[in-house]
Amino acid sequence: MDTAFQTPPGQMHGSGTRVARWRVRIGERVYGPYGADQIKTYVDEGRILATSLLAPEGSEDWRKAARHPELAVYFAHASEVTREGTNESAQEGAAATKPDGEGNVLIFLEDRWRPDNALESAIRKLGRAQRIHPSLWVLRTRFSAHAIRSHLSQYLDENDHLFVVDATNDQAASYNMGPDADTRLNAVWSKS
Repeated sequence: MDTAFQTPPGQMHGSGTRVARWRVRIGERVYGPYGADQIKTYVDEGRILATSLLAPEGSEDWRKAARHPELAVYFAHASEVTREGTNESAQEGAAATKPDGEGNVLIFLEDRWRPDNALESAIRKLGRAQRIHPSLWVLRTRFSAHAIRSHLSQYLDENDHLFVVDATNDQAASYNMGPDADTRLNAVWSKS
């Protein structure tokens, strides 16, 4: 077996069986299986969040990633922004984009937009924001695209899709577009 797909020693599924590979469900699509090392990489990159649905290979035990005991450790410090606002690590980790520390960000939400005061409030907590189309926001903020995605994903469900573009820093992040969305994006989006 390829070592990239081996479960680290002691990593057991809640049922007591070893889990070497995981599947990720986004809407009706299933991706994977991925090895534990790849899942950890996706978590570190923000491609898989605590709220992402995962199941062990060969199982239909779909749960939020943080609810799988063997994956919960990956999310102990993963959140950069909380529902209450910004935490200290986000303030330290957010990339300064201009001398004043702010940059321009576009937030695209799939056209399933529904009136949601909590989501609108969450966007506005990130900085100066204007909704310029039913599924498009422009934001002046000090937070990275990845921090914004992590923050807003708490307000979205498994059928919602989010794409965040940091126009100042030439970065992008997505939610619910598949774990390989960033790879596909990077195949055409390069800094020149």
